[in-house]
Amino acid sequence: MRAPVGTIAAPLFPTKLPWVNATGGQASTIQRGKPMLVEFWDFCRPNSMRTLPYVKEWHERYADAGLRVIGVHCPGFDASRDEDAVRAAVARLEIRHPVLLDSELALWRDYENEGWPARYLFDGHARLFDYHYGEGAYTETELAVQQLLGVEREPLGPLRRRTRRARCWRRRRPSKRALTPDRMRPAACGRCSTVSESCRPVIARSVSAPSCRSASQVRTRCWSTAATRPAS
Repeated sequence: MRAPVGTIAAPLFPTKLPWVNATGGQASTIQRGKPMLVEFWDFCRPNSMRTLPYVKEWHERYADAGLRVIGVHCPGFDASRDEDAVRAAVARLEIRHPVLLDSELALWRDYENEGWPARYLFDGHARLFDYHYGEGAYTETELAVQQLLGVEREPLGPLRRRTRRARCWRRRRPSKRALTPDRMRPAACGRCSTVSESCRPVIARSVSAPSCRSASQVRTRCWSTAATRPAS
C-alpha cells in the first residue's frame, strides 16, 4: 500500500540495540540514496515464517542494485525473547541481511507498529514509500522496490520455506520373510530417544510405522495401545 503522504520519515534505529549480520555503527545510520525495506518479524510466528522467504530473496535480488533489507525481530512469546535463540534462528534459517534485535519493542513503538509481520519500504531520502501489514502483497512490494531502484524484472512467484520433516520411526525394507517385531527398529531421532523399550514391540507390529511430533505423543500412543492388548 502506498504511503498517503510523502513526508513520513523513517525512525532512526536505537543505537544501543544489538544486531545480527551487522554492527550497530554500520546499520544504525540511514544511508541516503539507498531505498530501505524494514521487516518486523518473529521467528516463533508462522505468518512471519511464511513471509521470510520473500524478504530473503529480495535481499539476494536487489542488494547489488542498492536495496537495504533490515529485519527487526520483535518477540511475541517468551521463547523468542532469548537473544541467543534469535541468533541461532537467524543462522539456522540462513538469513544474510542485517537483523536488529528489538527485545523490548523500542523500535516497534517508534514505528507505532501493529503486528507481525509488517514491512515498510522507504525511498532513498528515508521517506515512507510503501507499507504492508500481514502476509501477502508480495508482488506489489517487489514492484515498488523496482520502481525505487529503476529496474525491471519478473516478480517472484509463490515461495515456500523449506522444512525438514523428521520421521521418528522407520522400518527396514521388506523382504520375502514375514514382517516380525525384530525387523522393525526406531530411527536415530533425538525427539523419540526417550521412548520406553517396552513400547517397541507394540509399535513394531504395525506394518505402517507411525510418525510423531514429540516423544510424549509416541509414549502416549504406545501405552494406550499396550493397555488394550489382551493379557498373554
